[in-house]
Amino acid sequence: MLNLLLSLVPTSLSLEKSMRPTLQKQSTVRLSSFIAILVIWSYGEYIANSSLIAKVMKRSSSSSHRKWRHIRVVPDDDDDRPVKISFRLYNPSDYPILHKFNQYMTCPLGNLTRGKGNRATPTGEVRTGDVPDELMRTAVGNGRVLDFTCTISTSLKLLTIGDSVTVQFSYSLDEMLGGDELSSRTLLWDAWPGHVGGSIVSPTYGNGVSATWRMTGLLSIKGEGRPPANSAGGGWSMKDVNMFLEHRNSNGDLLSNAPPVEKFDVVLFRTTHGWMSAKELTYDRFIEAISLAGQLLRAETVVLQTIPFTNNIKTVGDWKEMYRINSMIRDIAKNWNHHNSTTTTSVKHVLVHEYGQYVNHIIWKNAKYLGYSVSDPIGTNKDAILEKEGPTFLFDRLKDGQQFSASIPMVCSDLESLGVSRDKCNRNYLFSDGMHVCPERLSFRYGVGLACLIGCVYNRDDDDPGQQDGIRGCERECNDLFMSVSPIDNDWVDGNVTLASFA
Repeated sequence: MLNLLLSLVPTSLSLEKSMRPTLQKQSTVRLSSFIAILVIWSYGEYIANSSLIAKVMKRSSSSSHRKWRHIRVVPDDDDDRPVKISFRLYNPSDYPILHKFNQYMTCPLGNLTRGKGNRATPTGEVRTGDVPDELMRTAVGNGRVLDFTCTISTSLKLLTIGDSVTVQFSYSLDEMLGGDELSSRTLLWDAWPGHVGGSIVSPTYGNGVSATWRMTGLLSIKGEGRPPANSAGGGWSMKDVNMFLEHRNSNGDLLSNAPPVEKFDVVLFRTTHGWMSAKELTYDRFIEAISLAGQLLRAETVVLQTIPFTNNIKTVGDWKEMYRINSMIRDIAKNWNHHNSTTTTSVKHVLVHEYGQYVNHIIWKNAKYLGYSVSDPIGTNKDAILEKEGPTFLFDRLKDGQQFSASIPMVCSDLESLGVSRDKCNRNYLFSDGMHVCPERLSFRYGVGLACLIGCVYNRDDDDPGQQDGIRGCERECNDLFMSVSPIDNDWVDGNVTLASFA
């Protein structure tokens, strides 16, 4: 067939002028015949290779998006990949997350008060729910920053340990993981009336488990038997541990036949700076917490959270200590494979959840919106810029007489409402105070960032802990995209697609 096609192609393109009028008709006929046969041949080749084309298209549809090599769209009919945790992004109007489990730790709109119940008094401040445009969608490319919701599906067993900020996010995660729709969330115990001490969603979307353990310090041997949260000291008991490990599915239809949890695949530790001083957050304390996660909870993966700026960081010295602790957390994770080779712990992987970076980026964007002279937090040399610029504006605090006054660029929605006294301001829809977030806006990146990180370890064909380069590259992508203010491509939200990470 190919020889026939070639025989029909005009062989000379440099004909003498005297010959061209004579051969013009012949060349036209030959060229027409060539085109007709080429069309027929191409169609035949397409039919013969249709299965190959389908496979190529399938691979293409599951490939990474733009610069993200490890974060990919997973086709619904793709059975070739071991996906143990995935997520989907939605327009908020199409799939609202209502934060149904969170009774006390949201950001109510309207006129604000201080105190609770009959003792609540108006502060004169207002929260409208407005967010700077650049923190919703980008002006160029229509990328999404905070303007999406999500759901998470997993077959893994996850446990988050931390303080009230952890509980804030966990309330939202419980809903993202199906706790409301599946009626599968159980309150195991109250820390005090109306406030979670321990809770569990079992099953989640994907038939996994997600639990929350309120604790005011890193898990430690000394903490056993001490008063539990909300007392300082990180108190816990084996009764708490057993309530998690012996729990069976919360769905009533499965209660009689469901096996107990028995172990957790992943344990996430929030670094409870504030409850713990910077001096207490040592290398040995982190190693102890990681080891106990393996010993008590049989975890194979531990996730450590970095520290953001909060009202607990009062001085430039505190700011520098935050950087020291965060660098130590990253070093522990990076070198865990070597450390683990000399120990008997079950923990094979340590990952970093860049919560500190995420919150700091949000603060920088809000500060820029308010008129502070700051750089774009996702620009070049971002770490050096944040470290240098932070002390120039973060300590501009409300003069409200509180022990831990909030930073103005962190919590205020405008500067006009400050007035001369600078003791109050209208509040943004990002942070409820100098420590806690507005989960209505900040919980979704937190959730997908965590799901993305965990996928770096578990969405693999094998469980070789030596694949550190791929895992670290995947970890970096998850943090760079989700634990930041980097825009998310609109078609990931509007495209009705399933996303997952792969090392």
